[in-house]
Amino acid sequence: MATYAAEGGPSFTTKEIEDFKEVFLAYDRFHTGNIRVKELRKLFKACGQNVSDAELFHISNHFYTDGKKTISFPDFMKVMEGRARKSCHEEDLREAFTVFDKERTGRFDALQFQHVLESIRVTEKLEQDEIEKFMKEIDVNKDGNIDYEELLSIIKH
Repeated sequence: MATYAAEGGPSFTTKEIEDFKEVFLAYDRFHTGNIRVKELRKLFKACGQNVSDAELFHISNHFYTDGKKTISFPDFMKVMEGRARKSCHEEDLREAFTVFDKERTGRFDALQFQHVLESIRVTEKLEQDEIEKFMKEIDVNKDGNIDYEELLSIIKH
């Protein structure tokens, strides 16, 4: 079975590629092998993908930089691979988070966070003021805990 992958990224099956191509061609109104970037939201939705405004803005800007306002199928597949790779990475992070979330509360307090950092050998021993500094940076909603979304936002940036 053929697959489509770039540089060790996720692979798509032949069927998935054919499905993406079929949807892509449905949006290629002028049969040029390209679709207008402004059609991307509809294309993603037709492929069963949700795309945030921020991600759509980023993708659009990437393809506007070369003066084109269109995207080819190979470029679209690169975007899809990047999204799949990101999704796989986030799934790995969520799985790792649940391993350390022993009480299954969906969050860590400062002491649990210290144990996590020490267990993955980020540091041998953290001082209390260092833990408090980390907590202030990561605990966006200031509830005294670090939830998955807060941790993910720090890792992404």
